[in-house]
Amino acid sequence: MEKNVKKNNVVRNIAIGVAVGAAVTMLKKSNREKVAQNVRNVKTKVDEIRQNPAPLKARVKETVQAVSENGKGVAALGMVKEKVNELQKLTPIVVETLKETRDIFTEKKRTLREKREITEGIEIKSESVVEENAGMEEARELMLQIPEEETEEIMLEKSAELKNETLVVAQNEAEEKKETKQSV
Repeated sequence: MEKNVKKNNVVRNIAIGVAVGAAVTMLKKSNREKVAQNVRNVKTKVDEIRQNPAPLKARVKETVQAVSENGKGVAALGMVKEKVNELQKLTPIVVETLKETRDIFTEKKRTLREKREITEGIEIKSESVVEENAGMEEARELMLQIPEEETEEIMLEKSAELKNETLVVAQNEAEEKKETKQSV
């Protein structure tokens, strides 16, 4: 109960202070004239709005639409922010994957060079063990990304790799035939 009385006293004292301040301000003639002019302007505006509310309605609709569009923009910004955060998380993974892929290709290239050196001068005659167009789309895409000087070198390396693989398959087939003949 005591708190309510104190709150009421505070509110009452504030109201008294406002009233006294307004009364003191009205003692000056220029202030009275300004207040009277403002009251007349407000009265005129209220009469205009009462007689023709359409412009006010239109302004309110425009404001509501603008707020709505801003809200949509804020939602879109939130989505963009989510995507940026997602990309920031994925970027290190993609970079690591690309590095691993580069390392694999570098190792494969080194291996192919070694195999080419070993198999130089060996002529291989056998049927292809690779399906038609197997991996050619991917190879074509990779080749378009590599400068021309490197392309010829890579093509030679791939050719040598295929020769080596074909040689290994042919040798395996020959060994299997021998084993089959020996078992018979």
